[in-house]
Amino acid sequence: MSFLRKSFLSRGASALFAVSLIYGVSAIIYRLIGLEFGVFYTTLTRNIIMFAIACMIVLALKQWLPILSGDIRWFALLGAAGALANATFFLALNLLPIGTALFFFYACATIASFAYGILFFAERTTPHAYVGLILGISGLIVLFSETVRYAPILFIVIACLAGILEATWNIFSKKISSRYPLAQILAIDAAIAAIISLAIVLLTGEKILPPSFTTSWIAIFASSITVLAGSYLIIFGYRYMEAHRGSIILLLEVVFGSIFAFLLFNESLSSYTIAGGLLIGAGVIVMNYNNRP
Repeated sequence: MSFLRKSFLSRGASALFAVSLIYGVSAIIYRLIGLEFGVFYTTLTRNIIMFAIACMIVLALKQWLPILSGDIRWFALLGAAGALANATFFLALNLLPIGTALFFFYACATIASFAYGILFFAERTTPHAYVGLILGISGLIVLFSETVRYAPILFIVIACLAGILEATWNIFSKKISSRYPLAQILAIDAAIAAIISLAIVLLTGEKILPPSFTTSWIAIFASSITVLAGSYLIIFGYRYMEAHRGSIILLLEVVFGSIFAFLLFNESLSSYTIAGGLLIGAGVIVMNYNNRP
């Protein structure tokens, strides 16, 4: 059992495991928001809330470091990728059947994360890594085999783009995560994403709605909390873990989402869902079998 202690109990793996739990209900919250707000206005409001919370944490902890000139490009990349990932994922969930949107999102995010680790971080892979990847993607195919439906290719491309952008944000946070306090990174990231979203809202003329105590606004605030907490744990987790290994752990988000839907909304757990979840779990174990602390 030593390999379990080395991987699953490591700080990085534990953080990403927690992210999977937190994000397990994200799709449900996104659905509650709907398209009433507009894609980028939703992203704008969420990032304003996240920026305010992150700034309060920075002020409370009194942690802020000068940004190195060479790191400006990474902050800009994260801000842009985060804003566009949130917008395209939100759009995909509202344009596609939820199973179809989630399948293409997670498949592309996993494959992109795996590739980023090898191409940009010179990560060394083992046969276990490729077997784990195959098992994880196979689990996705089985789990969503009953819910994936034919859809316009443009909508599928949007879901795939959302996954690639999400992987970009997740993995390239490794470029700066060890040099700055995490709350500072999140505050700057949210500020950049908010500025980009505001510019697009103004250019496209999306409707701006004042805050109110409606289900949609409550869902936006709830999603801001879950995204901020998840973002913190993702940056922390990938600080200590290789990208290609962590990408498979994040697939557990799909499994937890199915479990939460069963517990909270009495949705059935089909044999495909169970089999797919078991394959993803096996992929996580195999991927991290030889992980060194």
